Amino acid sequence: METYNDDRDAAWADSVMDEKVEYISAIVKEGVRYYTVSSMSLPRKAIEDFHWHGSLIPKGTMILISDSPLPMMN
Repeated sequence: METYNDDRDAAWADSVMDEKVEYISAIVKEGVRYYTVSSMSLPRKAIEDFHWHGSLIPKGTMILISDSPLPMMN
């Protein structure tokens, strides 16, 4: 068992780096997963005509996808 003699900063740094604080690490990782950094993906271009929910998407159309709701979908 390590002692830090009231050096909370060193104790916290060691614990976080070694992931000894499992619940805090899990909460942070879940927050990063659930709330994306960027709300939009990189633009894509349709390489052929296709139908999407009854609409024709022509070849060459730029497609932008919102990443925000993706982690919340089942």
